[in-house]
Order: sequence, then structure tokens, then C-alpha cells
Amino acid sequence: MADVQRWRVVQSETTESLQERMKQLDQVEADLLQARNDAISERQLQSAEFGKLERSVSQNISDVLKWRDSQKAQSELIASAGTRLSDLETCQNELVVSADSTQQELRHLSSWRQAATGTLSDHDTALGAARADLSRAFGRIEAADAGIQGLSRDFCSEREVVAKIRSRLDLCCQYFNGLGKGLADTSKQVASGESGLLPSKSNGSMLPAIPKAGRTPRVASISPRRRG
Repeated sequence: MADVQRWRVVQSETTESLQERMKQLDQVEADLLQARNDAISERQLQSAEFGKLERSVSQNISDVLKWRDSQKAQSELIASAGTRLSDLETCQNELVVSADSTQQELRHLSSWRQAATGTLSDHDTALGAARADLSRAFGRIEAADAGIQGLSRDFCSEREVVAKIRSRLDLCCQYFNGLGKGLADTSKQVASGESGLLPSKSNGSMLPAIPKAGRTPRVASISPRRRG
């Protein structure tokens, strides 16, 4: 019974450990999903900003081309056009700086993506190891259940054997009690001379007659029988 209780305690502790491990696995999977969604959202946002930048550059180039086409017909606006050209050059420089910054951000995004990929790979490896540990734990639980069932069967078998031995001991006690009573009765009969085995006290020193075909009575011995 102590082994059965110990196995049950081990099984309960293993089950609680497995439940805790399952909660940790669920949290890790949720974190991985959140990180993946964040990476996708960031990439989409960067792509949208890059598209806006390209459209802005194309629009500026179109404005410059229109300005050059209209320069021939609008010679009186050369001064204002020069100012406008200066402004456009300033905007173009700012756009170049912005493009360089965007490229740097894209490079940082690429390095971050590689790091995130490595992190996801590490998490996948850890998740696989956790699943392997979980599978081994389930195997140990099944083995523990099999051991508990075997101990239960052995306990039932031993209980049956003890019951049989107890019944046999009871029968042996009954046999020995009967044998003791028979021996006591025989001793009383021999001592009183009722059985004819000893001479009577009234006959003095006379010897008993030898019987012609008599046999010495024997006390039947009772042997206990074994039950299967």
C-alpha cells in the first residue's frame, strides 16, 4: 500500500509539472505569434512609407519637367522660377537625405529581421525540446500507471494467498484441538482402567490374560489436509 500511495503522489506531481509546462508552452506560442504579427505590421508600414516616398519623388520629377517645359513660354517669371527651382532643389536634398535615412532604416529592419528569425528558430528549438520532454513525461506516467496496476494485482494475489493460509491455519488448529481432546480422553481411560489396557487395582498382582488374537488399539491420528 505504501508503494501504491508513493506512485500516486509521483503521478500527481508529474501531472502538475506537465500542466505548468503546458502553460509555459502556451505563453511562448502566444509571444511568438505576437512577435510575428508585429514584424509583419512593421514591414507593411515601412513598405507603405517607401511607396509614398517613391510617389513623392515621381511627383517632384514631374513638376521639374513641367517647369522646364513652361520656362520657354514664361521668361518673365524667370526670377520666381529660379526661386522655385531653389526651393525644389532644397526639397530634393531633403528627399535625398530622407531616402538615405530610409535606406538605413531598411538595413536596420533587415538586420532586425535576421535577429528575429534567429530568435524564432531558437524558440522553435526550445518548443521542440519541450514537446520531447512532455512526451517522455507522458511515457513515465504510463509506466507509473502500469506499475501501479501491477502492484494492485500483486496485492490482490497476496491477499488471496493470506486468506488461504489463514483458512488452512484454522483447519490445522481444529485438527490439533481434536487430537488433543482425543489424547486427553485416551489418557483418562488408560488411567482409570476402563479401556482394559491396564490391570484393575482389585486384582492385586495378577497379570492380565494374554488375548489370543487381540491387537493393541491405536489412537487414530488426524492429519490436516491441504486445500488448493
